[in-house]
Amino acid sequence: MLLEPFRIDFLLIPKFSMMALVSAIEPLRVANRVLAWDCYSWRFISQNGEPVSASNGMIQDCYEISETAEKPNAIFVNASYDPDRIVMPQTLAWLRRADRHGSLIGAMDTGAFFLATAGLLNEQTATVHWEAIPWFNAKFAKTQFVPQIFVTEGRRMTCAGGTSSLDMSLHLIREHHGEEISSEVASQLISPGIRENAERQVYGPLKGLSYVPPQLHEACVLIDENLSSPLSGEDVSAQVELSRRSLESLFKKHIGLSMAKYALQKRLEEARRLLRSSDLKIEEIAHNCGFASAAHFTRAYRKQFFISPSGERA
Repeated sequence: MLLEPFRIDFLLIPKFSMMALVSAIEPLRVANRVLAWDCYSWRFISQNGEPVSASNGMIQDCYEISETAEKPNAIFVNASYDPDRIVMPQTLAWLRRADRHGSLIGAMDTGAFFLATAGLLNEQTATVHWEAIPWFNAKFAKTQFVPQIFVTEGRRMTCAGGTSSLDMSLHLIREHHGEEISSEVASQLISPGIRENAERQVYGPLKGLSYVPPQLHEACVLIDENLSSPLSGEDVSAQVELSRRSLESLFKKHIGLSMAKYALQKRLEEARRLLRSSDLKIEEIAHNCGFASAAHFTRAYRKQFFISPSGERA
């Protein structure tokens, strides 16, 4: 049972997810109401103390990172699009000092970029939004990024963003105050409860389907986790323990593509995201997305999007 106030600093990065932020805060607010005391408090900070605009255009006033202020019990970095655009060295140093102080260090959506860049996720498992997993695994070899709703490991806590922040906060409340309180908070929020951290994110092509065969979901996860080193259809079929023919039938029925075309489309979509949001060279992007050469990558990209990679970047 938590007997002292628990203070959280939310570090907001430009284009952060407002959905992730609100989903994280509301369970804390309701927990204070259920417990009848201000158990949780929070503040918003930015790298320079200036207001920060969310991806939906809403602007949040922020405090500046301060070394003289009381150390927070937890820090959560909230980022979404282009997390690598503005990373200040003093921010990374602040995160490392907070870790040495004993603070819980966490992230929402792609905020894990800051943690990994600071070396705080070395030899650990973490998660980010499913769209960013291939890029993160290619960029941070010392961290394993998995397509789970949220991941807790020691004094690290990461979630995929969106409504998964709600599950992460409910988990934190359950650790501090037990199942009964966290269930009451979930009930107040009209939430069925906490999705456990082992639950996987649902990938884009599978969203909206009334039923997703588990073998198809697992196959999509395998393909998306191995964009830089594509698996053969036989390898995927063997790992999901289904015949190649049966698995191909599931892809055609539920997604409308063959397994090979789905895999190629995912690699090209990831390449387009990297072209638009990173400063990686085209040859590096081709390699990270599983293409044998830049020429092969360019041909496939032009066929898919009717523009060359260099034209896309321009």
